[in-house]
Amino acid sequence: MYSRRTNSLPLVAVLGAILVGGVPAWGGVGLRWQPPQQLTAVGEFIEIALMAVSEDSASESFTGLQAVVTWDPTKLSFLGIRDPCEAGPCPANAYRWSSIGLPTGGENDSLDDGEIFLTAFGQFSPPFPTATVDGLLVVYFRFEAVGAGLAEVALAPSSSFGNTTKVSGIGPSVTGTLGPPAEVTVIGCGTPTVAAIGSRYVAITPEAGVTPVALLVEGEAIDPDVDCLSAFVQLDGRLGATPVFRLAEAWGVMSVGDRSIIPSAVYSIRSACGVGGEIQFMSDPVSVTTWRWGDVNGNGDLLFEDISLVFNGSQGIFNGGTMLENLDLSPCTPDGVIDDNDIADVQAAFSGNPFPCVAPCADAPGLSALADLVACMSGPGIDVAPACRLSDRDDDRDVDQCDFADVQLTFSPSVP
Repeated sequence: MYSRRTNSLPLVAVLGAILVGGVPAWGGVGLRWQPPQQLTAVGEFIEIALMAVSEDSASESFTGLQAVVTWDPTKLSFLGIRDPCEAGPCPANAYRWSSIGLPTGGENDSLDDGEIFLTAFGQFSPPFPTATVDGLLVVYFRFEAVGAGLAEVALAPSSSFGNTTKVSGIGPSVTGTLGPPAEVTVIGCGTPTVAAIGSRYVAITPEAGVTPVALLVEGEAIDPDVDCLSAFVQLDGRLGATPVFRLAEAWGVMSVGDRSIIPSAVYSIRSACGVGGEIQFMSDPVSVTTWRWGDVNGNGDLLFEDISLVFNGSQGIFNGGTMLENLDLSPCTPDGVIDDNDIADVQAAFSGNPFPCVAPCADAPGLSALADLVACMSGPGIDVAPACRLSDRDDDRDVDQCDFADVQLTFSPSVP
């Protein structure tokens, strides 16, 4: 529970001094933030602890404190404070205050303007709050990250309403130094915009931001042909195991075509955000379904028009609003070229032939794969017929001994 209790005990410090008996030699008690640096993402929640720290080798008791706290409200939204002792036993490094909270009025009339005023008063009798060299945990400040960039949470010496940050001792102030602002790096990890742009391609546009992102493509669980897929977009538009981090403007609109991008498949795409080449946060996923096999204009139908569009594309003519990615069907890993093989594929699809390549999550081929390969064997450099594309194991447009060796490995015992 996050407290905003009003404090009305201005005599606690005085009474505490009377009950202690005697006036000790006070050292300075400084105020620090813990942790001094954090990494978070827009929409995430963080806590920052205010610590009272003895500035010499001895522990220092005090009677209370007050603090003016400021932050950037465009990047952090203040949610409240959390007394570590409010919900149960105090942690070993905390203290049960007689009163702690945000007094009404002044800085605290608004909790959204980037400035608040905190007060904390000790008990009337021992134990009194004691700062150690490791720090006494005073309270947690809780924020939601709302804007990307570097945000600071600071202890201000004074406020716009005339309140000051200080630690009260028995008699005089024992305020030590105020630590540097806590730095919060907020990553903007927005959901990318995605669209199917063919039966073999998807377009991905990451959300603009100041944080490098990698683009993760996964097959959705509802689609057994791709449900095992989890790979990152590479610079050439293929998929690979290693994340590639770039700023959104460097990615631009990325056309992704790969052997694992197959027709009528459902994919889930996310931005993987981080710094230093490490993934810290993932965006929400967004789904996309590729076009039907042979459909090159995205209308869901297989018509003679699709054949005509691919033929024109092979001549360098992109009409009907088409672009290369719409028409690039062949080979099993699209090659970015519209040629006779793409024409043959769209004709085969128009004739009712299924997609001729192995789905990324398909079961291992059975013994029939070997028989099919033998029947399709043509030799190196001889273009494979659409009906034999499944036998082109290395995706080089022919069926030769390299493909035969790959099929042999499928049925061979593993070698340690």
